[in-house]
Amino acid sequence: MKAEIEMLRTLAEAEEDVAEGRVAPIQSTFDDIRNSLLKREQDEI
Repeated sequence: MKAEIEMLRTLAEAEEDVAEGRVAPIQSTFDDIRNSLLKREQDEI
């Protein structure tokens, strides 16, 4: 029951994000993550 409530809460938050335009194309998101990881790796060298 708790898991279902948490899932519904998460879905409601996601719907709100979409309604408010807080979304980005998946490729853009993955590119940002990849660049962040590469930068962190370079900073450690």
